[in-house]
Amino acid sequence: MLFFTYQLAEQCHMTVRQLRREIDLHELAHWSGYRRYKAALEDQAREKVKMERKADQEAAKQKGHARRQR
Repeated sequence: MLFFTYQLAEQCHMTVRQLRREIDLHELAHWSGYRRYKAALEDQAREKVKMERKADQEAAKQKGHARRQR
């Protein structure tokens, strides 16, 4: 949680001391959870794009293979 505190303070353009005065541990924990949730959504989106690209490549291979067999 310490590393996250420094990240959040940097992002908010304040010192860790200022951040700790502004938010309590409960809110800090929620921010941490939000960050993890957002990262998971981004990971899912990246995986979806990878799978779509792979499917497109496979479809293109199949289409090319079918043309060669004619």
